[in-house]
Amino acid sequence: MFLPYLSGERTPHNDANIRGVFMGLNNYSDKASLTQAIMEGVTFALRDNLEALKATGADLNSLIILGGGSKSIYWQKLIATVLNISVDIPKEGDFGAAFGAARLGMIAANNLDASLICKAPIIANRIHPQKEFQNSFEEAYGKYKKLYPAISNI
Repeated sequence: MFLPYLSGERTPHNDANIRGVFMGLNNYSDKASLTQAIMEGVTFALRDNLEALKATGADLNSLIILGGGSKSIYWQKLIATVLNISVDIPKEGDFGAAFGAARLGMIAANNLDASLICKAPIIANRIHPQKEFQNSFEEAYGKYKKLYPAISNI
């Protein structure tokens, strides 16, 4: 299992001093198992963020996945399953934080209507949660949530 807190953690722990950790390494831990642990750890951190949003009353039924890692079909399915939410894959285009920031800057600088500038991308594919794996990942997420309190004072 992997905690992805390489430079501290903001949500939900607000702990700038916590760092990443692998838990449960053994003689059989290989590149594949470490890679899987990293992918699952990052996905569980996304779940933490989703749970924080839900605690504010947000009700999401899908999300858009972006960036290099989003090209992995395995990761698309993992995120959909762990978050229990549909994952949309845009058809084309460059999307991301910098593009969003540029749009916001353009809207603010020119006093534009955000609804005219911030259009949702065309979706090429939608990945649905894999129900047959949800119980296993829910159990793993429960273990993941116990790791932070266990190491936070070390």
